[in-house]
Amino acid sequence: MVSKINNTFSAEKVEIIDFSKNKLRVIVSYYLLRVSRLQTALQETPGDWGKYQKLFNNEVNHLFKQIISFEKKCIHRGDAATLERVKSFFGRRFGKHFYYGDLSRWSIDKPFGYAGDFRVIDAIYENQPRTTGYCRLFDNYFQMSAIAVAVRNRKEDFKRKILNFVERNSEREVRIMNLASGPCREIYELYHEHPDLMAKVSFDCFDSEKKAHRYAMHLLGGVGKVNFIIENALKVALSKDVSKKVVSKYDFIYSMGLYDYLNFDLSVRLTRNLRDRLKEGGELHVADVRDRYYNPSVLYMEWAGDWNLLYRTDEEFFRIFMEAGFSPFKLSHSYEQQGVVQYIGAKK
Repeated sequence: MVSKINNTFSAEKVEIIDFSKNKLRVIVSYYLLRVSRLQTALQETPGDWGKYQKLFNNEVNHLFKQIISFEKKCIHRGDAATLERVKSFFGRRFGKHFYYGDLSRWSIDKPFGYAGDFRVIDAIYENQPRTTGYCRLFDNYFQMSAIAVAVRNRKEDFKRKILNFVERNSEREVRIMNLASGPCREIYELYHEHPDLMAKVSFDCFDSEKKAHRYAMHLLGGVGKVNFIIENALKVALSKDVSKKVVSKYDFIYSMGLYDYLNFDLSVRLTRNLRDRLKEGGELHVADVRDRYYNPSVLYMEWAGDWNLLYRTDEEFFRIFMEAGFSPFKLSHSYEQQGVVQYIGAKK
């Protein structure tokens, strides 16, 4: 069966770049015809998903490479209306064909009301799909996507940033603010991997979602000095007197995924208020997705997963901190390993 499918898939793919709804029907129908053979094979032997993962990945990638070419052409000619019509049609007509696997379903269903919630993020961190058969192909594809790899890299990068700061200040107590804290897996890992170094560190974890706090509390299991504070980051951003929302001042403040969902003005206001909550000599570290085409997963996320982020150029990211009152000489800029995510560290 595997060799037969491999031979079938060696046929040349349909290439349609400048397409309308009717042409979109053609390329998606061709994709569905090809992957349906994988689906049929895995209905008989669901444990054989590993034999078909590469073929499946190639099919999904080929489909969305054509769609991304179409998007770029629409943007180039200023035809946002056509782009939105075709995208909407895709969701209505073909969305159900991507509703497979735990991660895709969770992203589309949004049980907590928004994409990128703490459960999805922690599932990406763990990277241990439990599905089998055709659904497993989707979960593996999701976990192999550039954005999922970037999310895992981002966690490791922020662990290093925190450790570097703690090591430089090991002679004193360090107080850290984690804004939009989510599952707090980076904190869990820091306390377990570096218990001696983290002994003088305390975290205040701010999140608007009570369920996220409960999840993180269960994960941490009482390890470390961690306080959980229910607070909406937008209210922190819009507060005229941020000390009423965030009482303490901090040595180190970080936020890993929040800015991906905030427009420029809100980001500036939030950054200004976070600067106010830094102690002198303290540091603010923020992650943000770069300009959209640095993320090869962008169209799969948006068209198949209904997961939309706000992408920024490096220059736009810098401007947020400049307008928030940070000196350009106290800003450092770097990238996640793939270049999908960018970081700014700002010293007060």
